[in-house]
Amino acid sequence: MALTVTGTGGLCMFVGLMLIGHIVGSYDLDIVLSSGNLIRNDPLYTTVLILILLGR
Repeated sequence: MALTVTGTGGLCMFVGLMLIGHIVGSYDLDIVLSSGNLIRNDPLYTTVLILILLGR
């Protein structure tokens, strides 16, 4: 059971981070960190937020 919970959480966080990179157009950490407004104004923001919180 623990492996399922850990694996699912990790997968959710991974998908959330991949979506952030897709929204920003880059996976470079400097660019992602400076693109907060772009991420918050995207229609996928709620989905990304939920996925990352599930992975926490």
